[in-house]
Amino acid sequence: MKQEDRRNRSTEKLIKAYLELAAEQGVASITFDSIGERAGYSRGLAFQKFGSKDGLLEAVINYLHDEVDQARTDSHSEDLCGLEAILLFCRIHLLRIGLGVEQKAYFVLLSSAVAEQSDVRNHFIRSHQRAEATLNVLFERGIKDGSIRKNTDTEQASILVGTQVLGLSIQSLVGSDFDLVAACNEFCRQIIRAYGTEDYQGVKAEAESKAI
Repeated sequence: MKQEDRRNRSTEKLIKAYLELAAEQGVASITFDSIGERAGYSRGLAFQKFGSKDGLLEAVINYLHDEVDQARTDSHSEDLCGLEAILLFCRIHLLRIGLGVEQKAYFVLLSSAVAEQSDVRNHFIRSHQRAEATLNVLFERGIKDGSIRKNTDTEQASILVGTQVLGLSIQSLVGSDFDLVAACNEFCRQIIRAYGTEDYQGVKAEAESKAI
């Protein structure tokens, strides 16, 4: 393995160790030493790589976004019309990504940042703005290809869809009996009814429900 590959691998393992610890123990008890130990490296390696917990959190959030982007690429999001790409975005966040330990850790970290009123909230603000920007591009694409209604306020629609994905994700962690799959199905149908053009009503709603 080349040196660069080793560096990338160790970085990824440290990030995953941090996410595992956050999901299991919360944020307060995590140290650079515990991250290094969980990842199987020397205790000081995490600090050497990231410099501070702030730098580590930024790396973690970017890593999670990159995972979602890769999942969208693997699902050929660019080949879909705008409306279908928005539905895929929601399904990836809620079902493919949202059921894992890493996303659970994300919301543990987010909740801690909000509760403590700490400066690291800015990382999450930028994170959500990044997701909303992606959705805005998809809404604009949908208007151009005729799958999204032309009178749609793409900026506000992106915020609404993004916050709904966030809320459903949190609810899935809070309620043990919460049916995330059913909620995701209904959410996708609502998106179609709210923003889809007449050509994408009805048949598309049924097709998307079955596809999830």
